[in-house]
Amino acid sequence: MAALRVARYLGLEVYATAGTPEKREYLQSLGVRHVMDSRTLEFADEVMKYTDGRGVDAVLNSLAGEAIPRGLSVLATGGRFLEIGKRDIYSNAQLGLLPFQKNLTFSAIDLLRLSQERPEVFLKLAREVNELLAAGTFQPLPGKVFPIGEAADAFRYMAQGKHIGKVLVGFAGAEVEVSTTTRVPKIEEQWTYLVTGGFGGLGLEVARWLVAQGARHLALMGRRGATESAQPALETLRGSGARIKVLRGDVSRREDVAAAISEIEESMPSLKGVIHCAGVVDDGVLERLEWNQFESVFAPKVEGSWNLHCRLRNTPLDFFVLFSSTASMLGSAGQANYAAANAFLDSLAHYRRSEKLPALSINWGPWAEVGMAAAQENRGARLAMQGIESIPPREGVQVLKTLLDAGSTQAGVCPIDWKRWREASPEIHDIPVLSRFTSDSGSDNGTEAKQPGVLDAVLDAPDADAGREVLISCLAGHIAGVLKIPTNRVDPRVGLNRLGLDSLTAVELRNRIEFELSVSVPVVKLLQGPSLSQLAAWLYGELEKAAQALELLSDEDVENIVAAGDE
Repeated sequence: MAALRVARYLGLEVYATAGTPEKREYLQSLGVRHVMDSRTLEFADEVMKYTDGRGVDAVLNSLAGEAIPRGLSVLATGGRFLEIGKRDIYSNAQLGLLPFQKNLTFSAIDLLRLSQERPEVFLKLAREVNELLAAGTFQPLPGKVFPIGEAADAFRYMAQGKHIGKVLVGFAGAEVEVSTTTRVPKIEEQWTYLVTGGFGGLGLEVARWLVAQGARHLALMGRRGATESAQPALETLRGSGARIKVLRGDVSRREDVAAAISEIEESMPSLKGVIHCAGVVDDGVLERLEWNQFESVFAPKVEGSWNLHCRLRNTPLDFFVLFSSTASMLGSAGQANYAAANAFLDSLAHYRRSEKLPALSINWGPWAEVGMAAAQENRGARLAMQGIESIPPREGVQVLKTLLDAGSTQAGVCPIDWKRWREASPEIHDIPVLSRFTSDSGSDNGTEAKQPGVLDAVLDAPDADAGREVLISCLAGHIAGVLKIPTNRVDPRVGLNRLGLDSLTAVELRNRIEFELSVSVPVVKLLQGPSLSQLAAWLYGELEKAAQALELLSDEDVENIVAAGDE
């Protein structure tokens, strides 16, 4: 509609398409002589007929799919195709080049990007249009106005595609009743709250927090029921005036969940909140993960959360909290199965919200003292060396309250030393979503972890023995750093697995070696348990092959490779 006004201003002859008879009739009432149907591809043949086979000088297009090549086909020699649609561009649709033998020009026009990246050009255009509007040269577009109270009807009207011009929402003289969609959940003594994984350290910490918030009826569910180690905490909770229902059941079993909920409904006040803490880990490098390791990790996370969702879909809950992990947000070496399971929790939270059901998925980092990271020997310390600190339980439950009060759907909670994390995993700097956190003007994107001149020293060594010795010295430092042992304890003759290398530390060692020497190292190679000397010999061979390959290239080839950034 706006283009039609510009075309008239420039004295152009217009051939127009529109999708309904009403719109085509409207265009004819404006003086457009040739109006065609935009919902078929016959407009191309009609244009060529109207122009005696010459075609047109310009096509302004917002149609998608096959209409684009058909539009190109009606351009005369030297014609210009102006694309204002987005669908084919964002879907990376293919376009044949044969029509361009006629010296055609294809221009994609995105006013939003223009306003952001070249504001001075956009401002100049806007001023020119405003001046023509003010002078009466251009007339405002027609529009249908809906009162603000009928905004939903406005969207429905627009979706039907029947409008001509703009669909507008007006505020003049309108009174609108607004209701909030987020209600801050309040934990009250007359209701019941369910905690799955309730007898583990994290579940008991959540139970203590619920009681501190005023809960007096708790249902704690676990596969083994109330373990002996949980008894002191349960007695303390009961001593605080809370009634504790012990539910023995596997949350991954639909019948166990159904039985647990039925028991709550029969013997306790109405259930108003669920906090799903259950989970297990079964780590391993992706290449070596067996399907049973996925099944064991998926059981409490995927099947358990879905069973709770299905059984409680029609129960009016105040909150439905899923304890997810930063593994699904940031990745975690050796935990592909765990990351996938937690990604399901995140998706389930968003799905429940789309169904107007309460949901909150929290991507926790490691907890101190409680939780799976604390239960695994040295795992918390190992993560801390990588820059991922542990969450003190007292602070964690306070964050839980903050997120519930805020009405969040998903949130990540993890104290991270970004500089240290970047040093441990330098490749993360290239991940766009993390670059704003990992960038540091005071460092060189993690290259401070690289030992200066190691690769040159290896390649410039007088013989293979000397080159391997350089590698042994370099690798010993990295192995000691990964395993948190003194360098003098790294015996070159002892297998790395006997020194304590596992699937997680193997990934970290792989990252360090690849960053240091720019050579690809399969994690499986490290897990085979080579000694330091054997690893150095293998790496020297790989570097020697790369050097020989470079010798076969001409100087021009090398310059082209470097220019492409593939040094």
